[in-house]
Amino acid sequence: MLHATPGLLSMANAGPNTNGSQFFITCKATPHLNGKHVVFGRVIKGMDVVRAMEATPCDQSKPLLSVVIEDCGEYIPEKIPTAPGLGRKKKGSNDVDKEEDDDDDGSEEPSSKKKKKKKKKKDKKKKKEKKMKKKKKAKKKKVRRHTES
Repeated sequence: MLHATPGLLSMANAGPNTNGSQFFITCKATPHLNGKHVVFGRVIKGMDVVRAMEATPCDQSKPLLSVVIEDCGEYIPEKIPTAPGLGRKKKGSNDVDKEEDDDDDGSEEPSSKKKKKKKKKKDKKKKKEKKMKKKKKAKKKKVRRHTES
């Protein structure tokens, strides 16, 4: 992907065998960065925030005011919009709908597989949350015992 539009998330590459990571969001097309840094994402919500940060007054290269991203949370989209030609196809998928098999060969319909997978994922998440609650409860008991003695 090229540094061709505003709102692209890129990782700065400092050269071979370097371990530091710097990330930035483009505010305009920056073709001079192509081949030097790696684009790996784009802003899909909140470009107004990027523009507000960009508008912060600066003295040469340093901002005169603090720019703080606080309590940003996590954006979990229902479906990430993709520009035509930029989306990745899932392995084994194609643009033509496959006809469903009418004979009973024991195979499940794709939708029921998805439902089972989704349910399994949901159950796993619930189990993990339950485990975390149990750990927190145990920690609180330990703290109470130490403070009581």
